[in-house]
Amino acid sequence: MGLAWPFSAAVDGGETLLATLAEPGVTESSGLAASRRSPGLLWTHNDSGDGPLLYATDRAGRALGTWTVTGADNVDWEDLAIGPGADGNGAEALYVADTGDNARERTDAAIYRVAEPPPEGTLPDAGPTPTAPAERFPLVFPDGPHDVEALLVHPGTGEVVLIGKEVLGEAGIYRAPLPLRAGEPVALERVGGMALPGLGPTKAVTGGAVSADGRRVVVRTPFLAHEWAIGEGATLAEALADRPQPIVLPPTPRGEAIAYGTDGEMLLTSEGRPCPLFTATASDPVPRDAE
Repeated sequence: MGLAWPFSAAVDGGETLLATLAEPGVTESSGLAASRRSPGLLWTHNDSGDGPLLYATDRAGRALGTWTVTGADNVDWEDLAIGPGADGNGAEALYVADTGDNARERTDAAIYRVAEPPPEGTLPDAGPTPTAPAERFPLVFPDGPHDVEALLVHPGTGEVVLIGKEVLGEAGIYRAPLPLRAGEPVALERVGGMALPGLGPTKAVTGGAVSADGRRVVVRTPFLAHEWAIGEGATLAEALADRPQPIVLPPTPRGEAIAYGTDGEMLLTSEGRPCPLFTATASDPVPRDAE
């Protein structure tokens, strides 16, 4: 089902520039995630052209170290999320979307899941530290290859949703059947579409995130965030069928990534160097069934 909403006026995100990232290796911050076990710790990665590297930073922009994701390749990494680990014991994992596909021709798009590395004791200038072995989940779209820059993972259920990047028409919303099994193809299901306001690249989805409490979901375009409430017991796909609240984002040349901090605020980066780190105030979207 394609969705187009009667959008309300965008609210001011009340953004603040927190820092510029000191890590010289971060030249195209394409994904961003806030650690839940280590408040204040942020993870990011570059777009295509880099190795399979994760960079740790904090809200002051200090470089906290670099990790090589063991067993992974960076063909075109586009987004980063935190969600349940493979063993179900409450440990967090990082999910990396290797899903960039400008030419819409890739047959090797995938998600990597790797246990969140412990940052303690790692020196920024010590060289990349290997992570635990990553699991790879090859993706199969039901309607051919897509360029995807938004990955959503629900912190409680582990639901995985991908949103296409489209400059014309609606963006597809795809859900992965659970459980994910390493090495086995993931036959994605198209569960809807979204037609965001804007023209051409200004409407293209470039990132997304789910709050740590599982009550909010946000996707961003270069200039706007669109935030939804997740009703009690609702799936991500169901929440995205409601009307979002648009939020004006800080003007950046190549706005790309978005995440929720552990306190619920929105955090943003953009591609390019030096990489800015912004915070923006989350809105208060109301689920349709509560209006």
